[in-house]
Amino acid sequence: PDGNDGSEADYIPPSTDTEKILVNLWAGVLGMPVETISVKSDFFDMGGHSIKAIRLRGLIHKELSIKISLKELFSESTIQMQAESIDIKGLRKYQNIEVVEEQDDYELSAAQRRLWIINHFEGAQSAYNIPYVIVLEGHLDKNALKNAFKDMAYRHEILRTVFKEDKTGTPRQYIISKDIYTFKLNETDLSKTADQQSVLDQLVDNEISKNFNLNTGPLLRVHLVRLKEDKHVLMMVHHHIISDGWSTDVFRKEWCALYNAHSEGREPRLPLLRIQYKDYATWHTRQLESSDDIIPHKEYWIKQFEGDITILELPADKERPDVKRSKE
Repeated sequence: PDGNDGSEADYIPPSTDTEKILVNLWAGVLGMPVETISVKSDFFDMGGHSIKAIRLRGLIHKELSIKISLKELFSESTIQMQAESIDIKGLRKYQNIEVVEEQDDYELSAAQRRLWIINHFEGAQSAYNIPYVIVLEGHLDKNALKNAFKDMAYRHEILRTVFKEDKTGTPRQYIISKDIYTFKLNETDLSKTADQQSVLDQLVDNEISKNFNLNTGPLLRVHLVRLKEDKHVLMMVHHHIISDGWSTDVFRKEWCALYNAHSEGREPRLPLLRIQYKDYATWHTRQLESSDDIIPHKEYWIKQFEGDITILELPADKERPDVKRSKE
């Protein structure tokens, strides 16, 4: 989308230092040229959403030492409004995430603990599968494809992580070392199958709905289907406990860069990663334990869930079942 809605008359450039910084942050998050973003442009009208808002919030804190809430980002959705709000706030020092000392296992983030619990509910296991299915046309270098996936797992520890209870019954994340990690590419050849589309549809449905075992992993499945010599379908499925909407996009871009490098016989050029997800999980847990900001939020939700909780009856196309099901 065009930041000034296609009208040069609507474009208002940044005038203050804060506005200039925000324009650059917006451009990075939205993937747009700086010169197309007016200080009166609306973040969400320009393609922003909740995940990008979280990213923007973190960058604002890092660059300006100011903490703003997601609620404020939604209500103050223009650069002009955000700059005015930021300029009257007090500075809050940005804390870098530190690298955790190497150990046998690591704690889970709050989001991972929630998914660990949900995974133990009957019928919920496949509800948090994140699928990505693409059609590949043209020559496919299968060795480059395999090596790209291996490199991704070597690069991102979370892709070779499993989740098990320790001796106390506490769920922990265990990272499989590069020395013993193996990547498996599942392959199916449908080049001589008469009814390719129906068979392919069934394969995709099976792959997407298949449960993951968090204890043993792997929590990334890759399935390559050959339709003909120069046409393939690639299915990738992550469990949500190791991935989300933002990281899936990062995964796709980095995997493409690695595949191209391997197929062209050159060294991949990706920036080194200073931290891994386990470092974030530890940092975030400490923030929740020590930050005064979390206290009013915690007290609010404890109060909300006091006593009997009424069922939220939302209008729906179908009658609510007696037992929750993740799939009809």
